[in-house]
Amino acid sequence: MRFTDLFVKRPVLAIVVSLVILIAGLQSIRSLSVRQYPRSDIAVVQVSTVYVGADADLVRGFISTPLERVIASADGIDYMESSSALGLSRITVHLKLNYDTNAALTQIQAKVAQVRNDLPPEAEAPIIELQTADNQFAAIYLGFSSADLDQNQITDYLKRVVQPKLSAVSGVQRADILGDRTFAMRIWLKPDQMAALGISPSAVRDALARNNYLSELGRTKGSMVSVNMVANTDLRTPQEFRQLVVKEEHGVVVRLGEIADVVLGAENYDSDVRFNGETATVMGHFPLVLATGPGAGARNSIGIMLVSGMIVGTLFTLLVVPSIYMLVAQNHAVESSAEAAGRMFEEIPEGVEA
Repeated sequence: MRFTDLFVKRPVLAIVVSLVILIAGLQSIRSLSVRQYPRSDIAVVQVSTVYVGADADLVRGFISTPLERVIASADGIDYMESSSALGLSRITVHLKLNYDTNAALTQIQAKVAQVRNDLPPEAEAPIIELQTADNQFAAIYLGFSSADLDQNQITDYLKRVVQPKLSAVSGVQRADILGDRTFAMRIWLKPDQMAALGISPSAVRDALARNNYLSELGRTKGSMVSVNMVANTDLRTPQEFRQLVVKEEHGVVVRLGEIADVVLGAENYDSDVRFNGETATVMGHFPLVLATGPGAGARNSIGIMLVSGMIVGTLFTLLVVPSIYMLVAQNHAVESSAEAAGRMFEEIPEGVEA
């Protein structure tokens, strides 16, 4: 009796052994070492600072240059790139190969915090993001468009409903919205009327800052009652903004609606995304197969290869190998029967007909 005959005669035992091998292989994926492959953790840290209304030279002199000076002293930096545009400074820091991204990110945050008070007060706080160099493009792009809703409403729906659900799907690292139009109150000034009334753009901005803010009143307490104080000091609708008093002189009141067109629009009109020839909002999905953090994209192919190889090997073990065993066993049975019949004919005495 051969060893393979046991699995040929007992197919259930063969299937059970194959399933045990499959389960053991799936459990070993989590602890499988990939040290035989070279590490390729290439990360990029991006520092973005918004300075509304400033030109490129002003942004470069008062924001990009101070930030570059302090960020360059951090460890693990290979080289830096910076771009200064109207109202925006973007510094891209390329880290050295296989350098600890958490340590580099911590140092860059500390360096930026050192010069935060030296930046112009009107500039927003710098935004620091960690990106992977091998994950610059999404795996799937979904386009959203509607004949009834404008882009502002589509963007609001995607941020509130679609984006949280897609980001929570297993295997999705993040879901970014491209070409979004976030709701914003747009105030389009009329230069002719402003010049006639003697009002400058800075006066309009100061009036908005004085009259549109969130007030913190605290609470009041009595012997038996405690009441939280709330004051509606912010403006929310275009009608409320139009009634905002910009200037008052000799009993003459000038309101914002007289010198500007106030509409509920979007924060940014600089970019436009089209899908199948129509204006749309696109959402990109960045997958995550087996690894996390910087360099995950470089190991995705390794994970796919391991999983696919295990599936193919299991199917080969469960289907192809038993079939080959069955063919070999049938041929072996035929040959055994022929040999037994030949021996029977040889053992028949002479003169006796078979």
